[in-house]
Amino acid sequence: MPSPHHATIEAEGFQRSAADFVLVTDGSGHPKLGGGGWCALLLNEGALAMFLGLGDRPGFLVTGGTTESSVDRMEFRALLDGLALIERKLAVSKYDLALMTEMPTLRRRVYWMTDRENLALSVARKQDGSTYYGRNNARDLWASFEYFERMFVVQPHFCTKADHVAALELCDRHASACRQIFVSYQAANNAEQYHT
Repeated sequence: MPSPHHATIEAEGFQRSAADFVLVTDGSGHPKLGGGGWCALLLNEGALAMFLGLGDRPGFLVTGGTTESSVDRMEFRALLDGLALIERKLAVSKYDLALMTEMPTLRRRVYWMTDRENLALSVARKQDGSTYYGRNNARDLWASFEYFERMFVVQPHFCTKADHVAALELCDRHASACRQIFVSYQAANNAEQYHT
């Protein structure tokens, strides 16, 4: 059952229609098989999407993977890669970043859709600036995220499997495919080591 905090997050945050960007992410990992993959999809909607040159395309997709990881890290990597994609598309300069840091009202609004509840509740900020869940694990990834918080206000939207969000299902398939590539690579590499 989803946390009751999500209703508060939705009520206190901005709506999808008010976002500058809409980002959908998913990660895939398996503790026993190893390997992990992630996918981020920047949808062609939001107030600033027209400046990205998407035309009729549904959005931009980025994927990646690694030979060793956890589901939580892969979910987080998907979010970070999605935010990095937006940063590149906006061509944020050091001057822009300094302005956004000094004037938080200049930060762009990112409506982020995820099926990872613990990460959504760690990203979401209360009105007093604190988070619902702590940011104690994966400190390397949180450091990267705090960099992106200087330029973006990330509004998490937790999606359950019952929501059947097509974009999230697409991300899930791509993240799983990336994970499988790295699992296969790792298995082939291990087999090669045994034959040498």
